[in-house]
Amino acid sequence: MKNALNEMYNQRYTLERFNKSVCSCFADCEAAKYSLECSFICNRSAKVGNQYESSEIRVVFIGKEDTSSHTIKVEEPENFCEQKNQHYIGTKHILAALLGKCSVDAITNYQSKEAFFDGDDKLHEVFALTNHYHCAFKNNEKNHGVKTTAKMWDNCAALVRAELEILCPNVVVIQAGWTAKKGTDSQERINWIKMYFDTEKWSIVEDDEVFGLYIAKNAATNEVCYIIGSYHPSFAKWNQEEYLSPLKKRIIRVRELIENETAQ
Repeated sequence: MKNALNEMYNQRYTLERFNKSVCSCFADCEAAKYSLECSFICNRSAKVGNQYESSEIRVVFIGKEDTSSHTIKVEEPENFCEQKNQHYIGTKHILAALLGKCSVDAITNYQSKEAFFDGDDKLHEVFALTNHYHCAFKNNEKNHGVKTTAKMWDNCAALVRAELEILCPNVVVIQAGWTAKKGTDSQERINWIKMYFDTEKWSIVEDDEVFGLYIAKNAATNEVCYIIGSYHPSFAKWNQEEYLSPLKKRIIRVRELIENETAQ
């Protein structure tokens, strides 16, 4: 899988700008950038654990990690035991709960920096992490204040779709509020999720029992992918029960569905 991803990136990142390899959509995105932005940063690759491909449940997280430049070669995610930032702590507990290594109640308040799940220092080897936006323009040399545009949204979605086709996940966790926000039209959320899948092959519906859980099915191959909507762990209210309770229900439901599949 890593070789296939690297080949895909090499085919896409064919231009040179700012002493960096940039993707073929660069000119399109640059034309729509905000006028004050003067420099460019690029997250070119997903991070894939060394044991991801052989994992019983292949989980991909789509969540903004940082805006520093990665190499074009696929790397492994950072060891959870060495990361104390909000994103990694939340992601660690979601992953551990999905894999049955802890209960959903172990998903912790990241602000306390408490680690209710410390039992596996190899957990980072079995999942993959990518970001919707792989590139960004900015108006200073720091990573804050990065802005994106609708044009970048569309172009980067195609890259995530190509990544998922190679990674073949059983579960995708989209760490973005629009996937889990009540009040948003259900069909509108599904249409946004469709950008990550080849809709000629995959059909996507919302689960009948749990809000914020989506099911993608490939009729030709009988493949199923469960898509969990989640607020990003760095969201200030992420640890409040109002937001955690629906997430826990989605995780429990996915585990039930996967177990039912295995039993058949």
